[in-house]
Amino acid sequence: MGDIRERFEKNIKAHTKPNEKLAVAVSGGADSMCLLSLALNAPFIKKQNLRVVSVDHQIRAESAHDVQFVQEFCLRHGVTFLPYAVNVPALAKKSGASLETAAREARKKIFALLVAEKTADKVLTAHHASDNAESIFMHLLRGCGLQGLCGMEMLHEGFLLRPLLDVQKDEIVRYISQNELPFTQDETNTDNTYTRNFIRNEILPRIKQRYTGAENALINLSQDARTALAFIDAGAAGQHSAVQDGVYTVSLDKLKNPAAAARHITHALPPHIARLLQRKHIELIIALQFADEHAGIDLPAKFRAVKQAGSIVLFSKSNKFSKTEKQKS
Repeated sequence: MGDIRERFEKNIKAHTKPNEKLAVAVSGGADSMCLLSLALNAPFIKKQNLRVVSVDHQIRAESAHDVQFVQEFCLRHGVTFLPYAVNVPALAKKSGASLETAAREARKKIFALLVAEKTADKVLTAHHASDNAESIFMHLLRGCGLQGLCGMEMLHEGFLLRPLLDVQKDEIVRYISQNELPFTQDETNTDNTYTRNFIRNEILPRIKQRYTGAENALINLSQDARTALAFIDAGAAGQHSAVQDGVYTVSLDKLKNPAAAARHITHALPPHIARLLQRKHIELIIALQFADEHAGIDLPAKFRAVKQAGSIVLFSKSNKFSKTEKQKS
């Protein structure tokens, strides 16, 4: 399988073009410092094509110090440094989302802006195999369908690249130790009120005591889910749902087959919304086919599903369609 350097370089070469500008997302923690070190030492990556992006989420008093730590490291190594600050607690309060979700969405907006402004062609994040296994396990417990079981993609939305996704956490720890890399400690990583920390610190370690291959089993399951979805999609080619002005429409005919109904719904929606749907949401959407005209349900991320004119219409509550729907209900 190759050591961590070989896999990192293989993944970069497979998903980037020569001389692309690469932004490396670095928090200062061990995982992202490992990622940055690998990028700096890859012989085919030119330093002038690297930028380091660090986001202060303003959740912790020490977060500004972490950004300064990354900045000083970049100065010593002659790498372009791009700092950002986002008041995530305020965003979470306004949107009603968790701090984890608000922070993730804030980072994604920054990364997308970097690409849109051509500051970078790809954004590298330090997600690794253990992160992926945790995500799959969390989705499973929340009652996800095949979409949720798929886990993380190596290249997501064409610009978010996770070149350590086939690297285990203990390999990163060894790399950090062997290369004597400095890194910061985020004390919130031990706060088990956060769902991911609870899974990472409490649940999976106990499972792995009895089932040592648990992480690999979860990742293998995700690969099987991807294969199954690809097969379903091939069979449903040319039958996807309509999209117009941010309104997603699924014909009721596509919900008659229970085996395919869930996939038609998740395929109709943007990926970031589809991933939030649990099995209970899918079942409620499917049940709308038997409801009265204009009956509707609320979904995660302030989305709504409504039965209308032989279809299920899915839309954001902020969409202008929402006002029309309210007038009819």
